[in-house]
Amino acid sequence: MQSGSERSDSAGDEVIAVAPHRELKAFDGVTPGRGPELYRVRPLREALLDTYATDAHLVAYVVEGRETQPRILKRAWELVGAPVTVGVFFADVDAPDHGRWDFAFYDHLLTAFETLPILARAGLYLTMHGARVVQPLDRRISVGDVEPLIDAWLHALIDAGVHREGVAHVDLACRDWTRHFRAPHVQRRIRGQRRRVPYTSPRVDLSRMAPVAPPRPTASAPPRRPAPARPRPAPPSRAATAPGEVPSEWVDGVRVLGDACARVPDGRHDLYLALAGALIDKRAAPALLPALLGTIATRADDPNVRDRVKCGETTAERAAAGVVIKGYGTLRMRWPAIASALDVAAEWSDRPSPAAVGTLEGAEAALRAHLRAAPDGVTILAAECGLGKTHAFLEAAIERTQRRRREGAARAPLDSKTVLSVDKHSLAIQCFEQLQEADVPAQRLFSPASLKDASGDPVCRKHEVARALVAGGQAMRWELCEGRGLRPCEHLRGCAATRGFEGDEDARVVVGVHPQLAQLARAAGTTGLLGIDEPPPLPRSTTITTADLDLATAELARFDGIFAAALRPALGALWAWLRYCPSQEPVALRAALSAQRWGERDDDLAWARAATLRQSDDLAELAEATAHQERRRRGPPLKWEAVQVASGNPDSARRIGRASRVLETLRFALTTPGVVKLYATGDEAPAAVITHVDEPLRRALAREGRTVVLDANAETNLPLYERSLGYTPELLRFAAPDGAPIERTLLRCSKATRAGWRVEVDRFDAAGGSFRNALEAAIDWALERPAGAMAVITMKTIREVLEDCLLPDEELPRGRYDGRRGLLSAAREHLAPLLRRFPGAILWGHYGALRGLNDMADVDLLVTLGDPRPNVTATENDLALLDLDDDTARRRVEQLARAELEQAHGRLRAPRRARAARALHVGALRPGGSGWAGDVELRELKGGRPGVALRVHPVKVRALVERVGGPAAAARILGLSRRSVHRFMSGDRAIDPGKLATLRGAREAPSSAGAACDQNP
Repeated sequence: MQSGSERSDSAGDEVIAVAPHRELKAFDGVTPGRGPELYRVRPLREALLDTYATDAHLVAYVVEGRETQPRILKRAWELVGAPVTVGVFFADVDAPDHGRWDFAFYDHLLTAFETLPILARAGLYLTMHGARVVQPLDRRISVGDVEPLIDAWLHALIDAGVHREGVAHVDLACRDWTRHFRAPHVQRRIRGQRRRVPYTSPRVDLSRMAPVAPPRPTASAPPRRPAPARPRPAPPSRAATAPGEVPSEWVDGVRVLGDACARVPDGRHDLYLALAGALIDKRAAPALLPALLGTIATRADDPNVRDRVKCGETTAERAAAGVVIKGYGTLRMRWPAIASALDVAAEWSDRPSPAAVGTLEGAEAALRAHLRAAPDGVTILAAECGLGKTHAFLEAAIERTQRRRREGAARAPLDSKTVLSVDKHSLAIQCFEQLQEADVPAQRLFSPASLKDASGDPVCRKHEVARALVAGGQAMRWELCEGRGLRPCEHLRGCAATRGFEGDEDARVVVGVHPQLAQLARAAGTTGLLGIDEPPPLPRSTTITTADLDLATAELARFDGIFAAALRPALGALWAWLRYCPSQEPVALRAALSAQRWGERDDDLAWARAATLRQSDDLAELAEATAHQERRRRGPPLKWEAVQVASGNPDSARRIGRASRVLETLRFALTTPGVVKLYATGDEAPAAVITHVDEPLRRALAREGRTVVLDANAETNLPLYERSLGYTPELLRFAAPDGAPIERTLLRCSKATRAGWRVEVDRFDAAGGSFRNALEAAIDWALERPAGAMAVITMKTIREVLEDCLLPDEELPRGRYDGRRGLLSAAREHLAPLLRRFPGAILWGHYGALRGLNDMADVDLLVTLGDPRPNVTATENDLALLDLDDDTARRRVEQLARAELEQAHGRLRAPRRARAARALHVGALRPGGSGWAGDVELRELKGGRPGVALRVHPVKVRALVERVGGPAAAARILGLSRRSVHRFMSGDRAIDPGKLATLRGAREAPSSAGAACDQNP
């Protein structure tokens, strides 16, 4: 192929390829039908000036002689069957830290564009985070030869002064000829939402754009040849064992891989070659390959085990020599079921060494012994779910109350008081009742607003007001119950909630919940034993939106004048930070706020200095001046009239409580001696997230005396405790075998996540094919054997919808589906029939609200739906508070998800079961715990949208709709509403084959400046 072809000196003749978005499968030259031809070849100037109805992206490469083309993998360009060439260079000029550009960036960029000779014949348009330079060429260049030329041009831009440290950054990654570039005028997605909003570039300047000769490459480079995989250096690896011996950590994984390979009828030689390379990708030592492949082949009843061993030996030799080998990519492409089995095997090989599994009696005895002999400082007891660690702690507490006081002493022994903090009120009530049944004087602390009567209704008559004020950090008992001694609540006499505790006042055993940890630690003193059962996360985050800041500013008059004046500059500084320089990377809060400037800054600081009598502009010093000495008051000081307004109006109470939360968060963040981080989340409407260490938990862990942390997932939290305490606390592990046979099954579903199932705070895609398939597969699994009761645990939003879709309207929780009846209707239509196939009772639960509960201990089946992964970015930013690296954060995401799954499956109370049970997880992760580290059946969920509707990719539907003139025109053609057409385009609804044929046969609408790029599926 020639390296280039001459053409006329006109930018109007240059072409590029436009796609509706960049998330399309690519042509690889191997898989038939892979890579739909959805990239439309368009003139350069027309493509850049058009306005698109999608998130359109451009690529510089074009398949010559075609009007439409596929996305192309770099290694497969020579297999397209026609020349693939580039006639335009693109360069990204990014703002610092890839944030939004500011005026310094704009001034530098426009000066460079107007004065630098290298940009004299270039085009330019601004993007959200920088700008893009467009340079057409006077000839087209083969993609095999183009990258050295692009690299030379990018370095020439840098040398000419386009790049300026701290102001503008030229992205050298643009040398990749397969790179996608967003068009200037598109529909962009808002992070965390399903809708898109129009984005128009504020400046597109193509007036001087004209072709130029490409630069000379800085160094000659031969054309890149297609390769099936990248060369692999010798991997890290775990220590190799003697050939023929499979190490213990791979035993379970080899069993899973053998069962999967047994289902492959032919082509096994290529399969084992790819599997060998994939094992190296998964960090298996090359010396282990012969043993692993031989054992896998034996497990699969392969007739040619010797050849499989030879595949391992050959692959190990090629990897050691750095020669290209097949690997995980080939395995995933050709044998996806084997790749999924390898994912599971690799997870199992990476698991930490489990606790020694002995007998239940031995584990219980060891747990009690360590509770009795807990030394000073922090001791972490990692007992698996079902061992009864909470029950063992209560038994130790009962034993401690039986210690006799010395003869003639007026008070109980110092070492006889025991305090337990648990994660929910229901578990605290369960512990309190257990102590009462043992005739032990006990006390349970609670927030007055949380107390409920026998029917489940709040005891407090002003429950809504109380919850709103308590959420804002206010002291409910002082403000509402006692009315500051001026106007007590009219219901105070005889109200059981106002005391804040039940039981004996002088009890030696006290139980409460984690939000009362500071009060519980004081109750334990320095001689008592403090137990923290399943502790809360050590990093604590609070999210504040611009609407919160506006509300807090508007409600400042409700607070004490000195406090309001002192905090007003902090509100303005945080608003300015969100408005002008939000950063998604964590920054020090005090420094970030102190550096802000806003219009009212001088006035705000003047009022703050006058109110606090501090001659300082330091926001932290001004906030410290608001410290109040009144012992009963906590939280921002409210004016008495504000308390009265809130007391009589729940809506006003919610506004005041919301403002109080913002002000208290800022006051604490500015005055606490600890590290406080600040970062922004969201693109279109950023919110500030303030992260700090949970101070009550940190103080409880660092208290003088004995503290025992009961944590089934202590391995996950240990690095956090070490960093907070400054030393490594003692960690003890306890495990026990299943009391009865439990059959465990992992049904792998890669889409079993919040994003894959489109789960949001108040809705999810109830009609989505992936979730319906997963639920149907779970019901099929449950019906394989007769069972009386089944427990289903999933994400909270899904749990509510699944549970409610089986109920009549009169039994639904009041107001839950206001404004979203369509969600319930879709669930009743698509999901309720699947659930009704199960003849027995169904118990429901959701992630995050399971610890310590025993109501599922007697079910025959337990099903968990979805992987409860926390937000990756939020986890990374939380751990940045403790100076832990991003790799630790990424590992922690999966660790937390596995830990939550272990808690969910722990509801079976496996060590104490008396009859057999079955457990199923639908997702991509293996639950934690020793039970799931053993014999687990692996199944693969088949994808697809169920039903008779035709499964067509939404991108193809959108292309058809745009070809006939847009949603309005398509709705007229089909005789449907535009809303139905939009549902077809988004994939929320499968399109009927007849309607699809009607669209395909419809006449193509003439192109217009406002239409999206025309795609032919």
